[in-house]
Amino acid sequence: MANPEDIEFRKLGLRDYAQLYRMIEQGTIICPKPDVWNNFYNQFVKRANPDRDLLPRILSGWRSTPNEEKNAVFIRQIHAAGEFYNSLNMKEYTWQKEIFDYFANLQGRQSELVVIWKKATVNIVVSNLVQRFRLYGTETISCFVAEGELVQFDENFNRLEQSQMRHRMLHELYQSQTATVLIERFENFPEPHLDGNYCQFGGCSGTGDNVRPTADIRLKSDVYKYIEKAFLMPDPQIEFELDFTQAPQRADMSVIFDKLTEPDSGGLTNHFTLDTDAVGGTGLWYADCKLVEITNVSKHAQLNRT
Repeated sequence: MANPEDIEFRKLGLRDYAQLYRMIEQGTIICPKPDVWNNFYNQFVKRANPDRDLLPRILSGWRSTPNEEKNAVFIRQIHAAGEFYNSLNMKEYTWQKEIFDYFANLQGRQSELVVIWKKATVNIVVSNLVQRFRLYGTETISCFVAEGELVQFDENFNRLEQSQMRHRMLHELYQSQTATVLIERFENFPEPHLDGNYCQFGGCSGTGDNVRPTADIRLKSDVYKYIEKAFLMPDPQIEFELDFTQAPQRADMSVIFDKLTEPDSGGLTNHFTLDTDAVGGTGLWYADCKLVEITNVSKHAQLNRT
């Protein structure tokens, strides 16, 4: 399990209470920092907790209380506050918006929450590579365009019939099974906040019923050279693993977990949504990218026939 980090609320890219609560429930957001947590309790929970058994685990309890217990208390506080406001006939939307706005209106370090990032994973199997060249400044650089199949596995590493990942494109949520793939050198398109192989996933390619996202994979030269070698094979097939977390995303891009991660999963899940409220209704999300395998499909096919 990853170590907790203190993350400003705005950097989580949350759009509403439902997304906030989902991140709390799944344990990505553990709890607020002590001062903010104490203020939250006094404003939303205190009247609903006459027994005082839901006091925030702060002061001497901050270091001695496990993250799992802090998170469980925070969830119970929200439930207690909701039951209290419901008993006053307050509309659910109203008190949920008040809780969301409480955190959204905090500024800078005052808005920090304790977060343990979870990974959302999808593999992409690339085939039919086409090499292209273009002028970049004074240099001619190469890249590869290919077709990609989005693949996911269950907790026993069995391949699922369909990818469960959803992503927002043209204001709608799609469960795409394919993507247009572009493979380039990392050094030609560096991102200041990323220091390893990565994929920029999203956008929109194609038209009508054939609309699908693009996976722009950018590999450091020591990995990109294997793609160049693979291109010389008769029928290469390349598999990459894409790991999405909220940490590197732009402020209006969210990685939302649709299903709680299992305790033994190491924090990985294949049920997730890449969401955004960006103008145009289409997002671009960053993922860590790992080269998993290169195979010569035609060779395997010949072996299977013999």
